[in-house]
Amino acid sequence: MAYHNGIDNQHMATVNHLSSSVASTDQGFRRARVDLSDQVISHKCIALLYYWRSICDGRAMPKWTDLDLMSLPSLAPFLIVKDVETGSGHNDPGAIYRNRFWGTGIVSALGFDGSRMALKDYNIDQRGHDAMTRIYDMVVDTISPVRSVGYIEFVKDRDHVGYESLFLPLAGKVDNQIAHVIAAYDFQYDPETEGLSPVIGLV
Repeated sequence: MAYHNGIDNQHMATVNHLSSSVASTDQGFRRARVDLSDQVISHKCIALLYYWRSICDGRAMPKWTDLDLMSLPSLAPFLIVKDVETGSGHNDPGAIYRNRFWGTGIVSALGFDGSRMALKDYNIDQRGHDAMTRIYDMVVDTISPVRSVGYIEFVKDRDHVGYESLFLPLAGKVDNQIAHVIAAYDFQYDPETEGLSPVIGLV
């Protein structure tokens, strides 16, 4: 059963205007950064954000059923949608995030097809699992957009690939109760423009 995290009107008002709250990775902070923010730069992330806002219809987030991926033909290959199956981060560390949709552009960039896989099943090291889980936990816990920029350091032979990504909450059957997270990735983005190092340890 999908986990649902309800929010009240006061929280909805609070997240309408977000400030940037940095939560860098424990190690290799020169390589990646995570922000509680919707201040994205890449065209792919901006396109998803604008579309997401256009279907919110006054709510804190749209429902999964409001999305029409066919209306986003150039963006869909770079999207991931995860179901929130149990828990919500800090309240339940056993949260499971399972892929409902995994775009072909993600397959090309990461080198594997994660369709229907849970995040915990990815063939990456524990630090990678923990870092990705924290991002999804942040979306679920705050019901807010989360931005990440950096290098793909947890996938073999991909640590030179830069990205910007944006993660957005989606409701299930009930308004304001999160059940999914949609994310857009832009693998043409250069993290060096934000001072992130292409090589761990480089000043």
